[in-house]
Amino acid sequence: MLIPFVNRFFHWAVVGTISPVLVLMIMSKGAQLEEVGFAMAAMSLSVVVFELPSGVLSDLMGRRRVYMASIAIAVAGYVIMFVADRLAVVCVAVALYGVSRAFSSGSIEALYIDSFIARRGKGGLHSLVAAMSVGETLGLAVGALAGGYIPLLWKRLYPLSNPYNGNLLVQVALLVALLALTVLAPHRDAPRGDAPAAKTKIKELFRESARAVRGNPVVARLLIGAVFWGFSFSAIEVYWQPRMRGLLGGADATWLFGIVGSAYFATAIAGNVVAGAFLKKARPSSGMAAIGVLRLATGCAIVALAMQGAAPGFVALFLTVMCCNGMMSIPEGTAFNAAIPGTVRASLLSLASLAVQAGGILSALACSAALRFFPIGAVWVAVGSLLLGSAFLYFGAPDGRPLPSVETVAPVR
Repeated sequence: MLIPFVNRFFHWAVVGTISPVLVLMIMSKGAQLEEVGFAMAAMSLSVVVFELPSGVLSDLMGRRRVYMASIAIAVAGYVIMFVADRLAVVCVAVALYGVSRAFSSGSIEALYIDSFIARRGKGGLHSLVAAMSVGETLGLAVGALAGGYIPLLWKRLYPLSNPYNGNLLVQVALLVALLALTVLAPHRDAPRGDAPAAKTKIKELFRESARAVRGNPVVARLLIGAVFWGFSFSAIEVYWQPRMRGLLGGADATWLFGIVGSAYFATAIAGNVVAGAFLKKARPSSGMAAIGVLRLATGCAIVALAMQGAAPGFVALFLTVMCCNGMMSIPEGTAFNAAIPGTVRASLLSLASLAVQAGGILSALACSAALRFFPIGAVWVAVGSLLLGSAFLYFGAPDGRPLPSVETVAPVR
């Protein structure tokens, strides 16, 4: 499990390095505050457009090859962002980052999961999912902490340069290390199709994926739940920085956002650990009910977060929401990967990711309109209430039962 853990750590450290200053960086590259939404929309749209095709390519051409292609695309995006000086160039850069996210989604994870199942079976799958989840959140935490301080250091070293260019160079260096790890790792998979038959096999993969969703109500419920989660979590993830800045009186301290961003991912690790320990002792059939309870708790925490008027209470509840997010990823990931057929695993992982992205895009549109009339707190009350309502998708779900002829599973974020 060491290689999957290290891969996830480096992969998400790249994301964490820019996360606490992403909007500030976009604005420093020539975008006005009211234009930032266009850049974020360009990124989300590129993820949505390429999500399913990238999953199908992973199943046909090999997960490792597609993942390495995603690294190359990400490097191109960061290089373009480094030289960007206006909104149009920024949009191109973040769109390439979105394509990279789509190509990496479900590809290398599917390879690790298939290798694990082939060697050890599905019984201990939750251990692998937990190891990868901890690697992801630890990478995000370390990256976010560093990402808040890199602009300060870069400004001292190169006072005439854009302060966020240091973050971009660190990201490129991490991606080069990740590419080397992927090339040297022993995990291999062969292409699943040849060029002449690719079109036919793509259709077969889509049909098999559709049968998997239709044939298993757990999969369908988790996909719908992923849309609700994407909608609610996107509203928190996008607006927590301006909300906290307002509570701090407008102070612009990137180091402080780096600390909170790092703590945000660290609490998700704690959630991973707690959920992993619970699932080791729980009955298999309790997974969906556990997700439902966690959705209720998270929805309540978001509503309480919306009502905070001081920074300490805000930070405490914000971290509570992140902890619940970490806890949910384990039962959802285990349920999903235990049910889906290996032949279309990457495709269905991409479909689950697509559901989250669709929820995020809907959230961006709805929140942009709502914020013209209501404050962030009121918008968060609404999204928290929606998440509360989605909890009832998971109660009474028939998980733990034998699946139909087509192997199926439940999707996750």
